[in-house]
Amino acid sequence: MNQLPSRILILRELIRLGMPIAVGRMGVIAMGITDLIVVGQLAGDELADLALAYTVIGVPIHGGIALLLGVQITSARALGQADAGLARLAWRRGMLLAGLAGLLVVLLVWTGAAGFFQLVGVQ
Repeated sequence: MNQLPSRILILRELIRLGMPIAVGRMGVIAMGITDLIVVGQLAGDELADLALAYTVIGVPIHGGIALLLGVQITSARALGQADAGLARLAWRRGMLLAGLAGLLVVLLVWTGAAGFFQLVGVQ
């Protein structure tokens, strides 16, 4: 019976540390749903174009999220250990990594998307 309060405290702490990761994932889902709603309302005929564009940009988006998952884990662990300095360091390095990866993806999509669509036979 003594272990019940400690288990509740542990569960509450896990929820507190995991909440930023869950909110981030929900943000990606909300972004996709928002794209679908806006395009569907304003230009329903272009929904196929949106799906086609997502084939090019979807992989880098989810790859970037996976690449930055370590930042979330390191930050959550550091905050759980009350080490704000380590959390700030992880965030700074993550922002640098995200910026560099984002620039690389923009460059690749900008220069390679048209060739990719021609390669697969899409006008």
